[in-house]
Amino acid sequence: MLPELTNHLSETFEFDLQKPVGSKLEDAMKSLEDKLAKRIDYMMRYESENLTNALYRMDVDERKLNAAMNTDDGIELSARIARLVIDRHIQKIETRKKYGSTNSPDWSFDLE
Repeated sequence: MLPELTNHLSETFEFDLQKPVGSKLEDAMKSLEDKLAKRIDYMMRYESENLTNALYRMDVDERKLNAAMNTDDGIELSARIARLVIDRHIQKIETRKKYGSTNSPDWSFDLE
């Protein structure tokens, strides 16, 4: 799941995430989250419209995003948004695996 997540985030946010560092999955995920938070921070400052469009295209839950923006829990906003983005991508990956092409019915019809 990590390579797929990394590739998709790299494409969406137009930067090279490379392979996350860490021998354990949780270390690699933390590395990925930190890199993504830095990119989001940059986008918040200089490319806010692109960030807004990316979050919309990813279908990040607007209520969760608003809650993240209005929370003062000592965590930087860019890190909270990065967590939301990663969670949403993991949800999409799991949904694709569950309902992917191997499990989907054949909806093609022979009209002859």
